Order: sequence, then C-alpha cells, then structure tokens
Amino acid sequence: MKIMSGKLIQVALVLIMVLILFPIFVKAEDHHHHKSPHAHTFTPLEEEDFFQSTFKYLSSKANFPITTWNECRDRTIEGNYIGYRCSRKRTISKVLFSYLKTHFISCVREAAFANGDTDIKDISIEHKGIFADSRHSPDSLHGQGRAIDIKSISYKLSFFRKVTMNHESDGHGAFYTTLRECWGEKIKRNNNCPLFEDDPYLTGSIGKDDEDHQIHMHLSVPVCSNSEYLEPYKRR
Repeated sequence: MKIMSGKLIQVALVLIMVLILFPIFVKAEDHHHHKSPHAHTFTPLEEEDFFQSTFKYLSSKANFPITTWNECRDRTIEGNYIGYRCSRKRTISKVLFSYLKTHFISCVREAAFANGDTDIKDISIEHKGIFADSRHSPDSLHGQGRAIDIKSISYKLSFFRKVTMNHESDGHGAFYTTLRECWGEKIKRNNNCPLFEDDPYLTGSIGKDDEDHQIHMHLSVPVCSNSEYLEPYKRR
C-alpha cells in the first residue's frame, strides 16, 4: 500500500507540473510564431551612437548587407523619424531599401488609387525607426534592418495638394488595406516567402490586427528560402 501511495503521489505531482507549465509553453510558442513583440527600435540619437562605432564592422559582418538612406534627397522616396528632421544617413538593410524604392512605391500608388487619388508624386514616410540592437532583439527583423515602423505616408497630387494617410486614424481604411495586401503579394512573389496564415494582408506587415500596432504599421521583408520562413527570425 505504501508503494502504491508513493506512486500515486508521484503521478499527482507530475500532473500538477504539467498543468502549471503547459499554458506557459503554449503562450511562449504563440508569442514566437504568431504574436510579434515589438523590438525597441533606435531613436535617431541611439542610432547615431550605435552605428558611429560599429557601422564598418556591421557592413562586413552583418547577416545581411546594410547601407544608408538619404531621407532628405532620395529621388524615389523621402522620409523622417517622428519629431525629427530627415536624416542624410539613415541606416537600413539593402534589401529593405530596395523594396521601399520599388515594391513599396508601387503599392502606395495602388493604395492611393483605391483611395481615389491618381498621378501621385513625392512619396514620403514618417516612421518610428528601422534598426534595433540585434543583441537585445536577435530574432527581430528590426535587428537586421529589414523592418520599418510607419506612422504615416504622404504624397502630392496636382496643384501641390498634399495627402497624408495616418495609420492610427486610417489603418482600417481602403488605403492601408490595399497597401498591405499589395505588399504581401510582392513579398510572396519576389522574396520567395509563403503567405503568412495564407493571407497577403498579414504577410510582411503588422497593423490594426495587432494590439501593439495601432499607431504605426510594421512593414518588413522576412527572411525566406524555398517558400519557407527561416529561423530564428520573426516571420513578420
């Protein structure tokens, strides 16, 4: 009887541990694959401090090639960090910069058309950062400069009329819906990625569908190969 009682106690303890640990494990798995916790992106001052001493090293040792974006005078797309003037040397991965200058511009034009605007020009982004310290966010696409947090997108129409689409107020509207669906298709077609949850709207971007991205839209170029997302990087 004593032996049986001892075994029953052991089984009971194991069951208790399972009940305690299983929800934590499930939450962790969901956090990694579905929820995309927001990495702390560099402010302009943090970026300058970080890259001033490490840019040359990162240029040769980074997982992905990086470059700089002249937000003030780029012929294709300009930009600035919220509350700051444009930077002549915003650090960004080459792949994201290339996508912004080509696929993003194309998607903005498509989104503007859905919003009733045609023949747009002078596209500009107000953003909340690109890079994050990869030592603190090793799996974040911000840590590789492959993501940008967009607060608003502006463009000009004829007679120099300026239109600004703020994600906080317009994120559920036709403009951002069209933009995200277009971007997801571009990521699938040009970056060899599968659709995230079979939905182009969720592929390569996070917005109003996530509680942490109500004010800004997270736009990224995921790391993919052979139609699969590569670990350890976030899928969005």
